[in-house]
Amino acid sequence: MGWLLARLYLRTAVLRKRSVIIGLFVALEVLLAFNAAGHTTFGNLLRELVTGFMLPVVALVFGSAVIRDDLEGGTLGYFLARPIPHHTLLLSRTGMAALVAMAMGLFMTLGNAVALGASGSELAAATAAIALGAFAYTCVFVALGILFRRTFLAGFMLLFADWALGRMPMGGRFASVRAHVENLAGIEPPFRAVAEMLAPPPSAVTSVLALMALSGGLMAFATWRFRRFEFSGAEG
Repeated sequence: MGWLLARLYLRTAVLRKRSVIIGLFVALEVLLAFNAAGHTTFGNLLRELVTGFMLPVVALVFGSAVIRDDLEGGTLGYFLARPIPHHTLLLSRTGMAALVAMAMGLFMTLGNAVALGASGSELAAATAAIALGAFAYTCVFVALGILFRRTFLAGFMLLFADWALGRMPMGGRFASVRAHVENLAGIEPPFRAVAEMLAPPPSAVTSVLALMALSGGLMAFATWRFRRFEFSGAEG
């Protein structure tokens, strides 16, 4: 049942015009990486374009659509009226959204690695970080999609806060998802010397645990909230 629901989400929410637009931006990012070869490093480009912008935006687009698309289209009631556990509906669709975000994030990561000549260890660390980051960001926006009617507005406000926190030159930056993703990927902040003097970065294991705890907590909350969800028709 879960796999069928995930495939339905893939067909109705992912295979749409917006996915083509997002895909074009993903391809453009890779083309920019090839154009920047010799002028920047793998870590710098990953920080500025992938973890700092493209990855969270991709997760926002697909994560917010997990529930919000059907809610706004008036089709959510069909699913809620069926003998489908709420948590199965939510988790299966969230899993597919996260896989799509991961695929696009990893495509950019691999493209950047090829363009800029990243080492095998750099690519391995970045791959793990981007995959976990894509899942964490997706969980964030799934929860927002359940809590707020204007999910994109709330999402972009949260992305700005995450971006701002991620650029802080002290330990406070690790209140953001971005900082943990970059720490796990081994990406150095532009203010590394100051940051390490004031507050040494956490270990990679700590960043993994932080992202997993955030994702698990948000999905537990989203599942609890969705079980108590009341549908009254399409939203205007």
